[in-house]
Amino acid sequence: MTFTFTALLCLGMYNDNPSLTALPSPVVTSGGNMTLQCVSGNGYDKFVLTKEDEKFSSSLDSQYIGNGYQATFSVGSVTPVHSGTFRCYGYLKNTTQLWSVPSDPLKIHISACALSQSLTPGERMYLKALIGVSVAFLLFLFILIFLLLRRKHQGKFRKDDASVEDMKPQDGVELHSSRPPGDDPQGETYAQVKDSRLRRAEAVLP
Repeated sequence: MTFTFTALLCLGMYNDNPSLTALPSPVVTSGGNMTLQCVSGNGYDKFVLTKEDEKFSSSLDSQYIGNGYQATFSVGSVTPVHSGTFRCYGYLKNTTQLWSVPSDPLKIHISACALSQSLTPGERMYLKALIGVSVAFLLFLFILIFLLLRRKHQGKFRKDDASVEDMKPQDGVELHSSRPPGDDPQGETYAQVKDSRLRRAEAVLP
């Protein structure tokens, strides 16, 4: 016969719930380090850190800090898997199965890129100015390209108009089309160019 022993965990045996904070921020860059600090005014011997909906827990001995007790949990090289809600509990060594009420839930976000949070205020202002200058330069470049294309397009139209003007008859020159007698039956035409002054002289003569 095999006997199975099940350890029962009793929560909320101590009304003094600890507080859980993330240092320096609950938003952590992927690959960075995460530090969670559990603090209580009650003299708990140990603190336990748990993650919601996962079988994750870690316990540390408490350290006296003058106005209470604390335990600092450090997690290195975090990944998006570490995102979630955390809580911490306190308990005494002689009653390891009697835990305090949980701390308020702390939600941790793992960001792919949190560069702006690691910058100083001066660096952030410089970054904003750099972005503004880059946008202005791109806008100026776009306008310059647009004007060059427009000028090139207008020059092409002017060239085409000049070619059409060259094909028009000049002043004082007329093109006459007639069919000479006795020419071939297909009636090919030819042009006679006469000066306008000669035509005026022919009109005066009887």
